[in-house]
Amino acid sequence: GTLSDIDRNPVRIKSESVSDFIGMRSTGLVSSRSLMKERMRSDHPARLAGSSGRGGRQRGFSAGGAGFTHIELLVVVGVIGILTALLLPAVSRGRGMADRAVCLNNLKQLQLAWQMYTDDHGGQYPENYSEWIGGVWRSSFHSWCGPSSAPFDTDPNVLLLGTFGRYGYTTALPVYRCPEDRGTVRPPDGKGQGALRTRSYSMNGNFGGRAQEIQVVLRKDNTTFDAARTFVFVGEAVDSIDDGHFLVWPAPASAWVNLPAGRHGGLGLLSFADGHTESWKWRSSKKFSPKQSYWKVATNADDLHDLRRLQTATLPAGDFVSQTPAQNRKL
Repeated sequence: GTLSDIDRNPVRIKSESVSDFIGMRSTGLVSSRSLMKERMRSDHPARLAGSSGRGGRQRGFSAGGAGFTHIELLVVVGVIGILTALLLPAVSRGRGMADRAVCLNNLKQLQLAWQMYTDDHGGQYPENYSEWIGGVWRSSFHSWCGPSSAPFDTDPNVLLLGTFGRYGYTTALPVYRCPEDRGTVRPPDGKGQGALRTRSYSMNGNFGGRAQEIQVVLRKDNTTFDAARTFVFVGEAVDSIDDGHFLVWPAPASAWVNLPAGRHGGLGLLSFADGHTESWKWRSSKKFSPKQSYWKVATNADDLHDLRRLQTATLPAGDFVSQTPAQNRKL
């Protein structure tokens, strides 16, 4: 036969494997069959994976499989850290917005229960009475939330004894609690930390409240007032809440009796008699400290501004005479 072009013109190559080309380094000449075998070996995936394409150097891979260099690992960790730092605030804001939406929905459900009860009972507002029992302020058994005192309610089912739960208007226990409320129940022995509280909201004492207070109290829906500007339910501060009755002394009083909550980034969440809910941004933080019995003088101009704003959302008392805690034993 005739010699092929490759056999006529032998190709000179450099050997990468002594075992493959032993005995040929002296001449450097390889037949076409030998060249084809070498090309097949060089095309093997294991070799291709290990080659950098430049001078046959190994890059980022170990003999046992794929891997990263220390520098590459540090770069990846650094990028992950940067992304985490950028995303965490957004995730936190998103969670805060979700909690606020849940809280507003809770208030909406309580407001709907209030309206349904009133409609079903000939315009009679739900009872909102409370009593001083055993050194603790508790709502009455027939009140909207039953015999509840938020700092002492170890059994959440006490809420279902109230008119809202007993008549089936609001039977879902989570509706009574704000998801951002971190207040805990006081253990009976006074030691350690109790479970999370079961109620975060209170009702404006203008509706079905205690008649002996210095506020206007309506028992029935037969009086004209601005329903869109009069609040019914409000989130109450963790160091203020006890019974379900929320009292606001009318202007010109400059003291908080009960204190609204400032959760959700310093917001006050309220429902109104016409059915809508609102979020109010407080100018001052809402802490019942320093506390004088069940009242606290507005601590600064911003705090007083917040008080005046809430006072405008209550029923006016034309014959109001400013009282001191000595004249009024409770909120």
